[in-house]
Amino acid sequence: MDNNQLKDYVLKYSVIASKRFRKKEKIRYINNIEKEFKSFQYETSILSPVGGKGKSIDLLIGDVKKAKTLIIANYDTPIKSFGLYKYKPFNVNFQRNTYFVTVFITMLILCLVCFAYTLQFVRIQWLEGIFKASDILHITIYLLFIYGIYKCSKGIPNRTNVNRNSSGVIALLVLAKHFKDISKKDVAFILTDYGCINHNGDMMVKEYLKHIDKKNVILLDSIGKGESLAVNYSPSMQQIVTQLPSHIEKYLRDMKEYSMANIYKNCLIFSRGIKEKDCFYVPNVAISKDNDMDLDKIVEICEIIQKILG
Repeated sequence: MDNNQLKDYVLKYSVIASKRFRKKEKIRYINNIEKEFKSFQYETSILSPVGGKGKSIDLLIGDVKKAKTLIIANYDTPIKSFGLYKYKPFNVNFQRNTYFVTVFITMLILCLVCFAYTLQFVRIQWLEGIFKASDILHITIYLLFIYGIYKCSKGIPNRTNVNRNSSGVIALLVLAKHFKDISKKDVAFILTDYGCINHNGDMMVKEYLKHIDKKNVILLDSIGKGESLAVNYSPSMQQIVTQLPSHIEKYLRDMKEYSMANIYKNCLIFSRGIKEKDCFYVPNVAISKDNDMDLDKIVEICEIIQKILG
């Protein structure tokens, strides 16, 4: 795939459609990118609970039931972390905990500001029959605070998400185009939802594909930039891991630090970031600095996966 095509994908599915947090944004995003996969002659379908308000919306690309290998990327938008923590892609428990802590802090600050504003300005003396024109303004502002608290009840979505989660989506497009003329029946692709919160979209896939434990799963998470390329893997994928280039950091699934490799029986998770002692993390995500990706790094991972799958 030429560099101009890659840049076009980044523009359409990362820069322009930067926010995929609320249900309408996700539906719009899925509808647009679905056309791209259909242009590669893949059959597509939406996986979502009937009438499931606020539930996951996944996009299935290819014959996911018959394919031997599934390549998966989360597409949803993370909430702002305000730089309070480092993103650890191989530790789902850490992701969940930091999500709830960040939401709690955001809600607490908004509620305290609303309370302070109420004490200071919203002092309408109804019993004395005193009502001034300025009170209308204060009530309006107060109601806006309440609306803001409601809108932020699930966190404040980060507006720039080029590495997480757009880089995995871009790689999925590259790989889908590559495999369309090779062994399309053996490889299928899935865009999953809620990867930044509770991985509900992945759990929904596992429930939908009853025999998924017989398939190999490759997950792409924040692969667009970073000093080190790393893989987290299930014990059953050890033979494939030995075929990977030596410069790739390799982390066997840890049962204590629950990862996506625990969700799927036979799983590889690719990510880019920084190795710090025994910790691997991805810098500058869920903040405004997540605004670029290295296309050469995307191509490198795609070539590694192509080699793995023959």
